[in-house]
Amino acid sequence: MNKIIKEYKKIKRSMTEIIISVKHDRFAKNKHMKKFVLLLLGITLMAQTYAQSTISTCADHNETSAVSLSWTIGEAVIETVSDGTNTLTQGFHQSKLIITAIETQPEAETIACEGEADIVLSVIASGYGTITYQWYNSGGEISGEKAAILSIETLPANSDNYYCIVSSELGNDVQSDYAKILINSHTSGEGNVSSCVSYTWDANGNTYNSSGTYTATLTNANGCDSIATLYLTINPVYNTSDAQSICEGDTYVFGTQELTEANAYTETFSSISGCDSIVTLTLNVNPTFAETDEATICNGDSYIFGTQSLSVEGYYVETFQSVNGCDSVVTLTLSINSIYNETVSAAICEGDEFIFGTQTLIEAGEYNETFASVTGCDSIVSLTLNVNPTFAETASAAICIGDSYIFGTQSLSVEGDYVETFQSVNGCDSVVTLTLSINSIYNETVSAAICEGDE
Repeated sequence: MNKIIKEYKKIKRSMTEIIISVKHDRFAKNKHMKKFVLLLLGITLMAQTYAQSTISTCADHNETSAVSLSWTIGEAVIETVSDGTNTLTQGFHQSKLIITAIETQPEAETIACEGEADIVLSVIASGYGTITYQWYNSGGEISGEKAAILSIETLPANSDNYYCIVSSELGNDVQSDYAKILINSHTSGEGNVSSCVSYTWDANGNTYNSSGTYTATLTNANGCDSIATLYLTINPVYNTSDAQSICEGDTYVFGTQELTEANAYTETFSSISGCDSIVTLTLNVNPTFAETDEATICNGDSYIFGTQSLSVEGYYVETFQSVNGCDSVVTLTLSINSIYNETVSAAICEGDEFIFGTQTLIEAGEYNETFASVTGCDSIVSLTLNVNPTFAETASAAICIGDSYIFGTQSLSVEGDYVETFQSVNGCDSVVTLTLSINSIYNETVSAAICEGDE
């Protein structure tokens, strides 16, 4: 405002000097008075920030709750000085009255809960000609929101201030009051509860008889939803049966009771959850045992008998735990079986394989292998392996035409080379290649003479 006043005083001094100069010249030349219209200045300010006032010798200002109107009558030339916020004008305004006013401001503060929508802000304005609107928030101009009513379908993440700038057809923008949207948060809480048989939740007054996750919607101090979550465990009162066994001569402790005889007994316990647990026990008393056993091992081996490692024939005693957990005294008779050393020989044909225990043999030589005897003991076998050769022979034969030649499994009647595999005397293959020839049969006519009496 101070800047406007300064600008006003500066313009006033300039215009006063001009008026005085004009008056002086006319008085000197014409020597008669003419009426001069003094400079009339009007100051138009934003209605929301400062009250309007008029500085003029011929002007007035009228203001109602909805409209503020200032006018001046002066020179036709208009000059405007503005600092971006306030406007100072001088000159004749009668032909262009600017009247824009916001009659109803938006709600000063609206409280909403996060996630809600459809908050409506509105202004009611009046002015000359067509009135336009533009809504703003802290982020600046809100795109597309150019109506008197602003419908906010999606709330901002945080609280924000909104306002509307209203313009009439002749200018004179007016800004509305700030409308603050205060965003309050929803709250939530959770808890774990264990109870016997059932539980009544104070949050909603419901009684629950089974374990589960339950929720209740409450209202927090800000008026927003508060979701309470209950993780409930319902621990039952137990009536259970149990069966246990003890060995003859032992004692079984059952709650406050010490039991030595087979029977049915009842005891009340407190479960891990603190609820009653009534247990009916059936107690069995198992006998202890005295047993005899026999075992055989190979010479050089050892036999594990309970805590003992045995390698000599004899009688031994050991205490074991039976299948029912009671002592079982066992007397063992241990026998020792011999192991064997054997020598064998074998022959194969050249190119064949000989399977000897875990070994596959193709060459002549001495080999050793360990086998299990009928008693389960080791039997060490030494093998002498011979490899017999196979033979490749050639032969030739001739037959007369029309005859056939038997060559192994083949019956031949045509000249050529043939191959046949035979078994040699040592049982190995003997491959013979035969060249077969065919001899012709001749038909001839001859004459002879003998003397009578000759043959």
